[in-house]
Amino acid sequence: MDYWNVIIEFNHSYKDDGVDDDILDAFADWHVAVASAVNRNVEATLSIVAETMRQACTQALALLALHNTLPEACRMSVMRSSEYDKMNGFAPVPPLTSVTEAAAILGVTRQRVLQMIHEGTIGGVRVGNGWAMPRAEIDNLAAKKYDEHTSR
Repeated sequence: MDYWNVIIEFNHSYKDDGVDDDILDAFADWHVAVASAVNRNVEATLSIVAETMRQACTQALALLALHNTLPEACRMSVMRSSEYDKMNGFAPVPPLTSVTEAAAILGVTRQRVLQMIHEGTIGGVRVGNGWAMPRAEIDNLAAKKYDEHTSR
């Protein structure tokens, strides 16, 4: 199964008349986002899980048919989510590790991991009240530590 993004443009001008809320309600289960298209029409982007593009298109058309009280759709495009992300310049987030996970992987205490972040030995990003580190960086440190330990 793949993730597909479906962009539906409705033949309705984007304004504060409640139509955008109706679209959000109608497609809430498909992680819908509503915005103004280039031509100022209402545009909705949905996420659909399907095996093929044909299946994604059929599902999108069925969803439109279910919600026939919405304005008429005048354009629809369907593409894999990976292509949509690339087209819009979205970069994938690398796997991240918490301080607790990093401590377990490295065989040190949480305090030592925090100390290493503050020293700059590990690159960390503040997330709320905690820290996140790239998993690859922690794995590389663990491999170096293992290599040093076995070469003695």
